Amino acid sequence: MRKIVFAILLIAAIPVFSQTPGKKPSSKAGIKERVLLSDSVMNKLKDFRDSIEKLQVNTGIHKVQVHTDKTAEYSRVLQQEQNEKKKKGAIIRIGIGLAMLALLIIGLRRRKK
Repeated sequence: MRKIVFAILLIAAIPVFSQTPGKKPSSKAGIKERVLLSDSVMNKLKDFRDSIEKLQVNTGIHKVQVHTDKTAEYSRVLQQEQNEKKKKGAIIRIGIGLAMLALLIIGLRRRKK
């Protein structure tokens, strides 16, 4: 049932979304084409495109720079956190070692008495 409904919708969508052939542009479109073909308009459009491309390139470079900076900052913070964890673990191990050493010394003193 679903396949039949899907096929009907697909077949109905083809003529609905297709372009109508043979439409000629109106006279207003012809005026627009003549205006767009003038040299001054073409030069202005070219300058506008160039300025937009430069802006996009600069924006793209800035985005890459910001992303790189954020990544470097994240790496630095992550490394700092890992170093803090290692330092805390080392201090705990040293403390446990000193406690064991104290127990050993106390045990050896009692044995001598």
